Formats: sequence, C-alpha cells, structure tokens
Amino acid sequence: MIQFGIDNLIVYLAGILTGAAGSYLSNKFTDRRRDQEAKTKEQRQYLEIVSQMPDLISEMKNDLSDPTQELIREFFIAKKVWTINFGDERRLVYYEEEHPGLREKINVLDNLGYISKVKSGTAPIYRMTEGFVRLVLSSG
Repeated sequence: MIQFGIDNLIVYLAGILTGAAGSYLSNKFTDRRRDQEAKTKEQRQYLEIVSQMPDLISEMKNDLSDPTQELIREFFIAKKVWTINFGDERRLVYYEEEHPGLREKINVLDNLGYISKVKSGTAPIYRMTEGFVRLVLSSG
C-alpha cells in the first residue's frame, strides 16, 4: 500500500485546484471571445443594412429619438393616399412613396430578426425588437 504524506496530499489538491481554475478561466475567456465575435458579426450585419436602406434607417432613428415616440415599437407600411385607423395603440408609419422597395426592405429586416410581423394585410403591422432599436439609436 502506498503511503501519502500530508505534503503529497497538498500537492495533489493544489494540482486539482490549478486544473479546475485553468479550465474555468479558459471557458470564461472563450465565452468572452464568442460574445465579442457575435457582437462584431451583428455590427457588420447592421452596417450592411444601413448601407442598403440609409433613408429608412435614418427615419426610424429620428422617430425613435423623438421623446414622444421613443417607446413606440410597432409600425405600419402604407401609401400616403390611404386612410388608416391606428386604433388605440400608437404606431409609427412608413410610406412606400418615400422609400422605394419598402416592402422588400422590411422583408430583409424581418428575415434578419430585427422586426416581426404582427398583422398581415394591405397595411401590415410590424414590431421592432429591442436589439434592433438599440442598434438604430446607437448608430452614427
């Protein structure tokens, strides 16, 4: 039978603790790197969207920066000649005449998960995600 002295036990336990700490730190740094890579990818994707539809994103930023509208997340797509009943809930409206290809641009935003369709129809209603709102408001 092998005899372990107190010194050997301390060395053994120190080795276990060192291994555990190394694993913990390695996982922590890997998680940070993955988070940073995800943020970088999100920023690149968003900048590409801004370059594809600068006028729409600019109008959205102006709307969301207005203190009277800063908490509104839903919007209509409409034509200026239409009469729209907004109902009780306040919503923003973006006009097809002001943004050529508006429906296609909205589809791109929907496909990327920045917005989601709330109601279909002639004047569809969409809701912006909080992540998208943060990106819009933080963009230059």
